[in-house]
Amino acid sequence: MKKKRFDLKKYSAVFSLLLVAALTAGIFFHLRPSDSKRVKKRFYQACSTVNKSPGESPVMSAFKMFDFSSFCADSVSFEIEGAPFQGTMNNETLLSELTRYRALCEQINIEPLDILVDIATDNHASAECVVKAKIKGASFDFDEIRHFKVRLQKIDKAWKFTAITDDQVLLR
Repeated sequence: MKKKRFDLKKYSAVFSLLLVAALTAGIFFHLRPSDSKRVKKRFYQACSTVNKSPGESPVMSAFKMFDFSSFCADSVSFEIEGAPFQGTMNNETLLSELTRYRALCEQINIEPLDILVDIATDNHASAECVVKAKIKGASFDFDEIRHFKVRLQKIDKAWKFTAITDDQVLLR
């Protein structure tokens, strides 16, 4: 009876393919963003969506507000001193209020300066954020740095805002 020899040439293609698959999986898991990075990215995206440049078209504004609704849970709580709207409201009411007050502004620039994220559970997170806000209107000019506490919940694999509270740390 003849022994079968292990032919390296025959199995080198299979071995190479398995090695490439293992390296790809390892790189994917190593480079995959953490929940903390995803929350930070979500916050930056929300700020970018709220921003308004001078002369922004109403169509662009409508698209931004439609996009902003994807950042918020069905019910969002706002406790921000000096904000034109307060309390807990559903997503539609929030968008209506935000659209109305955004139309009164000529320019809005909200720039996150620092974000510290705490992932409490797989589906709940909180963040402390320092934000520079410049808002210009026909009869007002607002330029401040504010500190906020934000609560988020993972809904349908996306982090969504459930509460935004003014922290009152940075007061003049």
